[in-house]
Amino acid sequence: MAILAPHSDRAVQEYRHRSGARDTYWINELVKYVRSQGLYDSFRLYPFMPRTNADSGSTAYGLGGLTSNDMTLVNGPTWTSSGLQFVSSSSQFGSISDFLGSETLTVFARVSHASATPTAVNTIASQYDAANDERSWLFNYQGNVANDPYRLARSADGTSAEVYEDDGADAGTTDRCLVAQWVDGGGRSLWVNKTGKTLTLSGGSEKTSRFNSPEPVVFSALISGGTPANYADHTAHALAFLTGTVTTAQRETITDMINEL
Repeated sequence: MAILAPHSDRAVQEYRHRSGARDTYWINELVKYVRSQGLYDSFRLYPFMPRTNADSGSTAYGLGGLTSNDMTLVNGPTWTSSGLQFVSSSSQFGSISDFLGSETLTVFARVSHASATPTAVNTIASQYDAANDERSWLFNYQGNVANDPYRLARSADGTSAEVYEDDGADAGTTDRCLVAQWVDGGGRSLWVNKTGKTLTLSGGSEKTSRFNSPEPVVFSALISGGTPANYADHTAHALAFLTGTVTTAQRETITDMINEL
């Protein structure tokens, strides 16, 4: 049964038509909120639950004014009742043509890791082509080092990068929204849902800007010189991007709403 929100936003109605989504109540609430905050043109959401997207095929549809680019699914991630499942052994990932500049970037990734103790690097999201010196940003789950920390990387010039890690205390398979942020002219932050994590410099030197890479934005892998690597094993529920300044209240409200999708 289709679930519509009263007075659905016009962009949500158009999204339903393109994607075939059947349940857009919380999508509509989220879009109404970002519009009310003046953030719609800086926001893009990719829902991955079967009732909130196509539930089949090689396109994950998105909505929001930041870009009109949808996500191409490569090597057949599986649409399941729990979300879009990516398996590293099948080299599965999602790719979106570049739509980002060098502004402040906040990435919301609601995922369930397949393992609390992975044995390899699991890339959550990235725009980071090392082979072509077009590194911009990278968000990983580091299964190849002690404690399995989350890792955030950023380059100011496309070559050298800062690398920050948390303490790894949040390892687990629980469905949660991971929020990574790189501030133009400032630092970087990581939240698990709304809990802030302490980040420590583990490589390179601190950067305060982000390179404007022309490379695609990639979910569940990174691509370097045209070669995918560091695939993730996880089930994804939603992915969102927000550029520019965001307040704590705005970030936390968007996190809560993404966790309702």
